[in-house]
Amino acid sequence: MDIHKYLFMDIHKSTLIMDIHNSFMDIHNSFMDIKIRIMDIYRRFMNIHNSPRFLNIRKSFLNIHKSATPMSGCTIRGVPKKKTCAY
Repeated sequence: MDIHKYLFMDIHKSTLIMDIHNSFMDIHNSFMDIKIRIMDIYRRFMNIHNSPRFLNIRKSFLNIHKSATPMSGCTIRGVPKKKTCAY
């Protein structure tokens, strides 16, 4: 009678361990799905970021930004210190 009890307990423990293992594997798979989605979004972003159209827009924005910044002879408000000011 004791042998059957121990056998049942071993089987019960092993199924419990397998249930816990399966639960952790489900959680792991969920995280892997999230990682795959994040990597897909990142890949799409990098494709847009490296596209020629985006690079042209970025280059023109930088040119506008450079032309809008005052030269070294100006103060922050654009009040000229010297005659070399852009304003």
